[in-house]
Amino acid sequence: MKLKTHNYVYFSFPDNSHLRFSPHGKDGLEISRVWVNPNNLGMGIGTLLMEYFFDVVGDTLGEIPELYLECTGSIGYGENKQDSPISKQTAFFRKFGFRVKDGSQYPVYVSMTRQKEVLEKQGEQQEPSSNELDLSDKLPF
Repeated sequence: MKLKTHNYVYFSFPDNSHLRFSPHGKDGLEISRVWVNPNNLGMGIGTLLMEYFFDVVGDTLGEIPELYLECTGSIGYGENKQDSPISKQTAFFRKFGFRVKDGSQYPVYVSMTRQKEVLEKQGEQQEPSSNELDLSDKLPF
């Protein structure tokens, strides 16, 4: 058996809702988890996590590289495991420009991608971002 390890970036909100991503291939990123605290489902936290992800990646790289993810019908593991139908997961990610790349393994999982997006520069010089966005007015807790 082989064990594959890799670095990842993880950020979370005060309720422990979180998003995790890592390098994928030569220039892409893979979103490996978007988990929302069950007490706050349906409150837009997943959307805020995705918006924060796009802001951080865009500010840091000046572009959104090609993105990959897999919808598996569940999120997390152990006591944090949440079942979520693949159809609901793909609908969520479609809102952010993801499209099904490979559905041949359905109903086990579906692979999705989002094409690279080059961001327009606003002005000649931009101040470096601190990547500290204040989302406190958007969070319900």
